[in-house]
Amino acid sequence: MSVNKVIIIFGLILIIFAGIVLSQFNSKVTQGPQTKNSVTINSHSFTVEVVKTTKDQEIGLTKYATLQPEQGMLFLFDKPNRYGFWMRGMQFPIDIIFIRNDVVVSFAENAQPLGDKEKPVIYYPESPSDKVLEISAGLVKKYNIQKGSKITMHL
Repeated sequence: MSVNKVIIIFGLILIIFAGIVLSQFNSKVTQGPQTKNSVTINSHSFTVEVVKTTKDQEIGLTKYATLQPEQGMLFLFDKPNRYGFWMRGMQFPIDIIFIRNDVVVSFAENAQPLGDKEKPVIYYPESPSDKVLEISAGLVKKYNIQKGSKITMHL
């Protein structure tokens, strides 16, 4: 086999490998959390990614291009407080549900992504919370989630 054929074959293999790697990376970034953890509110279950570390909390859902209606992100905190959430770097609107002792204490509906130069709106719970659930915008209303709604977690 000539040197040119070897180079062409090697180049094709490299291109195919790069395509496979990029498609795997892209599918993880755009599809939202892939996990078996779940949160149920009013008999509707959400598959959730659980985040506990400060670094993961800062990144939040910004690493995803979309979020499916049955998916969400659950933030767990060591103690109840009035933790603030903002939409910097987000690519889609969400509902933010603040929870304490597995009961909804408040929520922010249809929180919109910010432009690069916009001052962030910070969403706070009405009272201290120890968990925050982020889900697709409009689902608080669709599933009739209210203050006092109880949640069940399977983590």
